[in-house]
Amino acid sequence: MNDWSLIEQILECPLTLVICDEQLRDQQANDLLSAFIANKIRERVNDPAVADTLIPKNHGFGSRRVPMETHYYEAYNRSNVRLVDLNKTPIERITEKGIDTSTEKFAFDMMCVLELVISFRPPVAVALDD
Repeated sequence: MNDWSLIEQILECPLTLVICDEQLRDQQANDLLSAFIANKIRERVNDPAVADTLIPKNHGFGSRRVPMETHYYEAYNRSNVRLVDLNKTPIERITEKGIDTSTEKFAFDMMCVLELVISFRPPVAVALDD
């Protein structure tokens, strides 16, 4: 058991639900915690390539929404879920029938689009098959 797992055991709470002042102010602390979280993602996602795509590379842990305890990562183990990396295959257009990326067309029976004001382009999208 490593120190981070021990802390989780003592807190009786996953570290993914805890934001500490030190991790936001100390780069080394955040790097250590980010590496721990990356390993947690690898434990939850069966496909190593998918897990690697889902691990944040451009920000430390806690500076964005943390979806760890909602079964978000486990959803990628389902047979009807596939990760589409928008950094590699960007969305080209949204049509009446679905979404076209630079390499594929995804047809949907129903799409829900929320208007969000964001300062960054999300790196991935999720495609669900029936």
